[in-house]
Amino acid sequence: MDRRTDEPDSVRLTFDLPDRGAVLVTNGHQWPAEPLHGDRIRYRSVVSNPINLYNITFNIGHYESFKLPYCDPNGVDRSLEFHMLEGGVEQAKAYFVEAQTMMRGFEALFGPFAFWRDGYKVVETPYWGMEHQSCVAYGNKFTRNQYGFDFILVHESAHEWWGNAVSACRPHDLWIHEGLATWSESRLLEWRYPDSLLYIDYMMGLRDRIQNQQAVAAKSGTHKRHLDTDIYYKAAWMWHSLRHSLPSKARFDEVLQQFYQQYIYKNLDTRALTDFWCKQLGGPYEGFFNHYLRKKHLPILVCDKIGVDSAGVHTLKVRYKRVSKEFHMGIDLGDGVISPHRRINTIVQVRGDLERMSDDLKRKYLIEVQLKNHPQ
Repeated sequence: MDRRTDEPDSVRLTFDLPDRGAVLVTNGHQWPAEPLHGDRIRYRSVVSNPINLYNITFNIGHYESFKLPYCDPNGVDRSLEFHMLEGGVEQAKAYFVEAQTMMRGFEALFGPFAFWRDGYKVVETPYWGMEHQSCVAYGNKFTRNQYGFDFILVHESAHEWWGNAVSACRPHDLWIHEGLATWSESRLLEWRYPDSLLYIDYMMGLRDRIQNQQAVAAKSGTHKRHLDTDIYYKAAWMWHSLRHSLPSKARFDEVLQQFYQQYIYKNLDTRALTDFWCKQLGGPYEGFFNHYLRKKHLPILVCDKIGVDSAGVHTLKVRYKRVSKEFHMGIDLGDGVISPHRRINTIVQVRGDLERMSDDLKRKYLIEVQLKNHPQ
């Protein structure tokens, strides 16, 4: 089983160790340790859900453990497990209350956590973090970012939805995991603070990291892609742009939950994802996905000013540039979503400062904006 699609439906794990006071923490449901002859000890665990092979892990150390209560959206009492290295458990008990809020948010936004039979565990590690299924590795040393949340805890836990429950087939599809998990960081912020600008501010910070040096998704049939971070940040901005291109953000949120339910415990590739979203949205979005996933450059929105009235209302000719004729992405200029074309100008009227309009567009869409006949 050496292919990413070779995902077993369950796994039994057995570990025999010297009995020297260390504890083993691994995926799935663990039974109490069994003493063996010769000062050895045995640990057994069962993973009851499908699992990617790279998500199987084990950790051996002097761990202290505790649980926090959690009630899921259906009113079922659950628990969140934490395994901390010696000396950190008291701090962790107060710190990881954040995980209760995070789980409520992710279940409300995306759908039910897929692995309750195996549990949700966080285990402290000497490395930064990893999305091991039901056994999330955490090494961020109890550090929150400027937005008040622990990036490693949130990002790696988001992979339980995007990466572990919904899994990519091949390495060149890993943008599916990383783009949605990265976007989930900001979406959780928006869920927690719906009346603030934290979501947009966080996304703008991600935009500054986009490199545009190669396509996000490698060509089908290839397995290699030069390592960069656009599978995180540019892919996240693709979802952000798509959400703002629809007449209603609620429609995007609805299709995202449908996507999760359709592909939970399954593998998919870029084509299957594109087909699903195009069908559910009922529009010509194939060109949108093709551009953001297969092209390295950004679309240009050309705004050509042809007049302004005494009330300061600008008349603009708007069109896309550096896109294919199939490219479609609605944009909101203040009076509802319009759908510019590549060669045919769309006439719109915009009130207010055009530079401010340009900045607002770049907060919502991953595009370049070109203002013509407008003093710079």
